[in-house]
Amino acid sequence: MSKVQDVRKPPDLDFIIEAFLSWPTQTQIGIIMFAVTWLIGGNLLFYFSMKRRGIPYWKILVPSFKTTFGLNAKEWLILAGLAVTSLSFGAWGISAQY
Repeated sequence: MSKVQDVRKPPDLDFIIEAFLSWPTQTQIGIIMFAVTWLIGGNLLFYFSMKRRGIPYWKILVPSFKTTFGLNAKEWLILAGLAVTSLSFGAWGISAQY
């Protein structure tokens, strides 16, 4: 006697888009600003950090490449600023729901 388990399927893209569009406009703007600030700012920060150290940017994608984190004080401050700014955007967006 075999028993078939009920396996949950991941939500499809239409469900995710519908859920996102059901949020208030301020929340949508805040989450988009959070993602853009964190992703683009973080990638630019690491691009210029790798360039400063003379390492090709694509090298970070090679699994066998091992490097120390190597950020200087200025880059740490920029990273902290990115974190505060992006989290502020996210908090501003989420505050519209309350």
